[in-house]
Amino acid sequence: MNNQLKNLRDSMDHTVFKEAHFNNKQKEIIRGKIKKKKSFHFAPTVVFTLFVMTIVAVSLIYMEQERSANYRAMDHDLEDVFFQNLRNGPDILFSESQLFLYNTHLEEFNSNIVPKIQENPYAPSYPTPYFDNIKVQTSGNMYTIYTNNEFLMTLEKIAPRIVQDGDGKKYSSSSYLSKSYEIKFINESNINIFAIELVTEDESYVSADGSGKSLANGQSLPLEISRDRNTVHRTAKFDVAITFMDSQNVQQRIQLNEPFILDNSYSDFYEIVITGDSYDTLVLSLKEEAAE
Repeated sequence: MNNQLKNLRDSMDHTVFKEAHFNNKQKEIIRGKIKKKKSFHFAPTVVFTLFVMTIVAVSLIYMEQERSANYRAMDHDLEDVFFQNLRNGPDILFSESQLFLYNTHLEEFNSNIVPKIQENPYAPSYPTPYFDNIKVQTSGNMYTIYTNNEFLMTLEKIAPRIVQDGDGKKYSSSSYLSKSYEIKFINESNINIFAIELVTEDESYVSADGSGKSLANGQSLPLEISRDRNTVHRTAKFDVAITFMDSQNVQQRIQLNEPFILDNSYSDFYEIVITGDSYDTLVLSLKEEAAE
């Protein structure tokens, strides 16, 4: 029996486990992405089934939301990110200014640049291709990736966790790519506003230009909101307080009666319009098509 098990392990090392080899750093990154899945090992079959159904449903929602929201590519989005391919293509790991390709043959990766090779001690016939000195430039929702200052590939952000390369291959990460999202307040009211404060259960965010000047009609203020990259779809509810100048040129602070509800699961950028003829009639509304 021991000999059979040993032969089985040797066989698997040269078949099932032959293509991917991870160093300690890479193992930590990938292990961190899938760690939360292990917490379900004690759950009964019904709970596990519901979990799988939820993941499938959320995935379908993400796919339906592709290009329907305002996505932005940020400089640090791809740091230590592991992408699993959703079609025929490699899995991709960004790690310490390097890009590694797993579960692929080189002809499946369309590039004119020949990658370097990391030896795989467990399967010498299947080394890991990689590119070093990776730099990422961002514009809009696009990531342009260079290796040693030579163009390598582009990735387009088409969903909160999904990118697509120039050949149409899609790659999915287990976590949000963006660490934050931006809200731009546009004042279309008759009130000169100095600051806008959004309060959630855990955080408070204040939008002000820092100059001490008021925000007149037609002007805008940005506000950046942090995001839990491991969260699932949720709706954010903010209590809103506004600081303004009254008719006696005295700053006043009021809290709006109704909280502002924002679906923050998809977009990286929102525009919120402030309207009203007086401080007690101020209303916040989401602008459906935010301008980039």
